[in-house]
Amino acid sequence: MITDYHWMVNAIKEIRSEMVIGAKTAQYGIKATLPKVAGGVGDPNMQEAIRRSKNIKRVAEYEKKLLEVQKLLDKVSGDRELYVLNWVLDGYSMPWIGKVGAFLRQ
Repeated sequence: MITDYHWMVNAIKEIRSEMVIGAKTAQYGIKATLPKVAGGVGDPNMQEAIRRSKNIKRVAEYEKKLLEVQKLLDKVSGDRELYVLNWVLDGYSMPWIGKVGAFLRQ
């Protein structure tokens, strides 16, 4: 979860930005003239509601994982370990952290 922390934060931001008001209901051609079944499989409003529900569940899962990682931050001891952990949480790569860590040891 630690290595995915930065990714999950960005995923939550992206999912929330996609949750705009209004469903994608535009239809063209012959389908636009046919009668619509409310709540049916082809109902764009229902599809939008299902999509939003799935996204809300996914955001809740990610937030739960992020909270678990944040609760464990107090258990890290030592300045060096804290620096490395913060860099991992910020999304820096392991090679970059290794190079900077070697530089700081000098």
